Amino acid sequence: MNDREMLESAANACGFQWRWFGNRFCTVRDFIVMRHEHWDPLGDDGDALRLAMHLELGVVCKRESDTYEKNTSVVTNPYCANQIRITQPHRGYPESATRRAIVRAAAEIGKLA
Repeated sequence: MNDREMLESAANACGFQWRWFGNRFCTVRDFIVMRHEHWDPLGDDGDALRLAMHLELGVVCKRESDTYEKNTSVVTNPYCANQIRITQPHRGYPESATRRAIVRAAAEIGKLA
């Protein structure tokens, strides 16, 4: 699944109305005014955190403490019957890996919906 498909599926998991405007992904928040808001949980920490909170995801950024999953971000949906567990290696960029793990988990939830 490429980044564009992941964002679409993650937005569907949240029930967002969305549109592509050029290469920007936007959610439609206000249907009367039709205000379009750029949404980028792959690049914006705040958007990723709001996505994780909306879907009640558990997020763990493992650095040096775990010998089996060192330098890996793990995202789960612990309150669902169909549990998802996404791991994303940091490869030197723990913030980016954590955002990507959140979006991947949301995309998996979107595919199930």
